[in-house]
Amino acid sequence: MDKSFSHQMYVFTEKVGAFLPEDAHKIIKHRYQIAEKLSKGKNALEVGVGQGFGLQSIARSSSKYTGIEYSSENIDHINELQSQHQVVQGDAHNMPFHDSEFQIINALAMIYYLDVDKFFKEAQRILSLDGTLFFCTSNKDAPGFVKAPFTKKYYSIPELKKLLMSNGFEAKFYGSFAKYEKYKSFEKFKVVIKNIAKSVINTFPYGENIWRSMRNRHLGGLRKLPVCIDDIESDEAWESDFNALETEIDNSQYRIIYCIAQLKNK
Repeated sequence: MDKSFSHQMYVFTEKVGAFLPEDAHKIIKHRYQIAEKLSKGKNALEVGVGQGFGLQSIARSSSKYTGIEYSSENIDHINELQSQHQVVQGDAHNMPFHDSEFQIINALAMIYYLDVDKFFKEAQRILSLDGTLFFCTSNKDAPGFVKAPFTKKYYSIPELKKLLMSNGFEAKFYGSFAKYEKYKSFEKFKVVIKNIAKSVINTFPYGENIWRSMRNRHLGGLRKLPVCIDDIESDEAWESDFNALETEIDNSQYRIIYCIAQLKNK
């Protein structure tokens, strides 16, 4: 276990009690609503549990819940809050589980920290035939996208589909949280100006904090992330913002890309 990387994952975890923009709350709630629905009645694994605020939603829906988390600091936090569900420390590239053990794997907002091909191979090993791999990722093609620190790579839909197929999966992709309904030249121009302004401000002392404050005010202020995902209010059902996407082309309309992949070949 790489202690340095373990700490980095803790630093960039969405933490209970942290103040995040309102749209971040909605995005977090949305992903767990889908995971809860897909995990109903199944032996479920959550990869990258973080601090566990979505754990209860998957656990109450599934027939059995198991979690795996890389950061030892996050594991300590989870153990302080609850002990009735199994969360183990481990590496998503080499998980301590039996072949064909799970019916569904949920990997929420974390695959960009992994060697994705290795992770898909490991998911194939521990999933039962016709089992489901569900994951979500930020859309690298959306205007204004900025990669998170310590991430390995963000993939396009065609790239993900190819990797999944090579590991025995049939995948369907969905988009949520549209950035713009139509990408007009003016909207793209605004993104360019914003990125230039961010680069300039970040050269100032405490520039990163100044930019974050400006961004948060633009997004409508900050709200505290609760201990449990159920405490985040939801304006509407997740199905109303879950749009099927073509898999042969890149998509730049949606901020969040979801994948539901069924294991067809072992």
